[in-house]
Amino acid sequence: MRNFLIMVIVAIAVTGCKSVDRSAFSHGKVYAVAVVGITPKIRSLGGTGSAKQTLPTGLRSKAVAQSTKKAADQIASQYIKGLTKYAPVKIISGSSVTGRKVYKKFKSIDTSTISKKHVATQKYHNYWMDDFKHMPGLAKQLGVDGVLMVYLTPGYYSHGTGVDFRGRRSGIYKPVVETFIDAYSADGKRVVRYNLRYSSSEKQAVRQDHSHYIKLNEAIASKHAYLAGIDAAERIWGKK
Repeated sequence: MRNFLIMVIVAIAVTGCKSVDRSAFSHGKVYAVAVVGITPKIRSLGGTGSAKQTLPTGLRSKAVAQSTKKAADQIASQYIKGLTKYAPVKIISGSSVTGRKVYKKFKSIDTSTISKKHVATQKYHNYWMDDFKHMPGLAKQLGVDGVLMVYLTPGYYSHGTGVDFRGRRSGIYKPVVETFIDAYSADGKRVVRYNLRYSSSEKQAVRQDHSHYIKLNEAIASKHAYLAGIDAAERIWGKK
């Protein structure tokens, strides 16, 4: 019950957040990505139809899970690549951060079950929002002006999904990426708190063998994560 209440409180706190201090991102400043977390499986993020379908069970479920795990690092790297394209400051990420000794020693403080909602990618520590108070200190140790905490939920919007009278599946899925970004300056200020949603118009047909889930993972990793990152940068910092 306690964990459920914590999750509800966090959900209320995060929903609708759109706060940016653009003065903290003046030319010449450098920010580091402290974590890119991703949900451990692709999720239904809305839609119509009788099924908003849940993931399959059995062997196909394992194949989908393996596909998600395989795609996770690529989704993270492509998203950050898109995010940095239009950022007004230099953003360092990946091994440029995780490979540094000061980062490796700066372990996560949070141990609550809620931190398992997202799984860290690319050798990042599994920081969660409860770790925010330590982010300015991490920024100082890394020698940067601030840090970004990025959490991604790849998923799909379903339309007309269901099972017809012959037992065949029908409908379409569209790739979706939901993002929550927190950023803190080295002097202890929260300079970004932003949640947003990228939705593609690209359609993925439902397949009898459930392989559309794998196709969605591949499409997000190869294309849509990058576009979602660009979309986030433009909405947070404005178009160049």
